[in-house]
Amino acid sequence: MTYPFQFIEGFAIVSKPISPSIPGRVHFKGSWWKATCRGAMTLNPGDRVRVIGRDDITLIVEPETGFSPLDSPTTTFQVSSERVSPEDLRET
Repeated sequence: MTYPFQFIEGFAIVSKPISPSIPGRVHFKGSWWKATCRGAMTLNPGDRVRVIGRDDITLIVEPETGFSPLDSPTTTFQVSSERVSPEDLRET
């Protein structure tokens, strides 16, 4: 069963190759996860990927493209001596 992308969001690092027909592994938020990619490509160790969903205990990932640090809910920036979150930098 595929679960909506509710509580799992962010970026991961590939630790074991992910190919079209063979799941690999990623390091995501301090844990190691089995991962698959729906695209016809191979993701190699060290590649940064975006987590787009979860199928039971397997993360569904896609290659990182057009990454903006503002897209990551866990990114913070050091500005002067004040910590600033991505939400603080978004235009309203």
